[in-house]
Amino acid sequence: SLVRRMENITRDLRFFSQPKQDQQSPFDISRAIDNAVGLVRHDVQAKEIEFQVKAPSPGAQILGNSARFEQVLVNLLRNAISAVDDVDAPRIEIGWTLEHGQVVVFVADNGHGLKGQQIEDLQEPFRTDKPSGEGMGLGLAISASIVKEHAGELFAEDNDHGGATFTVLVPPIATLDEESTE
Repeated sequence: SLVRRMENITRDLRFFSQPKQDQQSPFDISRAIDNAVGLVRHDVQAKEIEFQVKAPSPGAQILGNSARFEQVLVNLLRNAISAVDDVDAPRIEIGWTLEHGQVVVFVADNGHGLKGQQIEDLQEPFRTDKPSGEGMGLGLAISASIVKEHAGELFAEDNDHGGATFTVLVPPIATLDEESTE
């Protein structure tokens, strides 16, 4: 099992270490959220998680690689799904708003929270709370790197529901009326 895990880590490192594609194009943030939600929908339904999407359409346009950005969202959603695993009434929310000229994408859960950890600690490669074989500790490190490719930043904090909220700030290329997204 150790060799299999090492093979998986190596394969993932090769995939994510490929030179980033210079072909950036505008994409709709709401569509990226919908695509990411579609990839984890089965897990959410199987675990009977209350799930809420707040992604107004049409969404703000951002410049980048939509597939790589969706990978960030999928990783944040999978982390949230793991975080609510042992909660009585599991709940996850994903969405976006436009605040102060930035697209603010968020994934919030009512799981175990950050346990006093800072985002820098969480992004440390190969650091994970998950049992052996269930995670490599690369997800947030890779996600932070992809967010930087999109001229953005990744933040994390405990929320009022006892869980955590992960926030991605990225600049839009098409400015929307802030009032229409609130």
